[in-house]
Amino acid sequence: MIIASQLGYDQHGRKSILVSDNVPEASFEVIDQSTNRIVLDGKLTKQSVDGRQLFSGDFSELSQPGKYEIRVSGCRPETVQILPSNKIWSESVLDSLNFIYSQRCGAPVPGVHGTCHTDVFAEHNGMTVPFNGGWHDAGDLSQQSMQTGEVALSLLEVSSVYQKEQPAFAARLEEEAEWGLDFILKTRFGDGYRATSLVPPGGRITKSATLMTFVLVHTTARMIISCLRVLRAKPRWSPTTLN
Repeated sequence: MIIASQLGYDQHGRKSILVSDNVPEASFEVIDQSTNRIVLDGKLTKQSVDGRQLFSGDFSELSQPGKYEIRVSGCRPETVQILPSNKIWSESVLDSLNFIYSQRCGAPVPGVHGTCHTDVFAEHNGMTVPFNGGWHDAGDLSQQSMQTGEVALSLLEVSSVYQKEQPAFAARLEEEAEWGLDFILKTRFGDGYRATSLVPPGGRITKSATLMTFVLVHTTARMIISCLRVLRAKPRWSPTTLN
């Protein structure tokens, strides 16, 4: 059995495989599927992995993007991809983006849930603000602006990677980030305090009157740092916007 990366290999990174220790020959071949030619003859090296003896093989010298077939005597061939650094994570980023979208709070997500948590509010100093938006945390049993800020920042940073070569994808990442930032902005009280955390009693959502009691109101240095990082990622926004 050949164990290889199902995601693919970075063209400039390390490339290795693991092989079960019952193969008749300690060697492997890498075939370029576009030409059906052998591009590398490699040696398998025995090593211990979690107490089990396995063979490992390295083909890091290959850097040309494309599809390759790895062959080891006695094993079923394994097809792998070598990809440019800026594309290797695209499929995983898309899967993560779709999952984050499915966790949106306060609006319907087709095929997942309807409009939710419109009865959740936070109170401070005579002011009441809605506490829905961003993304669900721990299923739909809690919501915290700190995690929402961290997710939004991550989406913006990843978006910058795809700006030149995949602008439509970058715009979609930015759009999702803005959904989280909208939640952070609308839960401000304007006096330096924010509604930052929802923790229902006993881990169960019951009724709005109970929920309001468990919305904690405070300001944190980490939120300020997150806002500064967002300004760096989104230079067109002003400090006043994120106050």
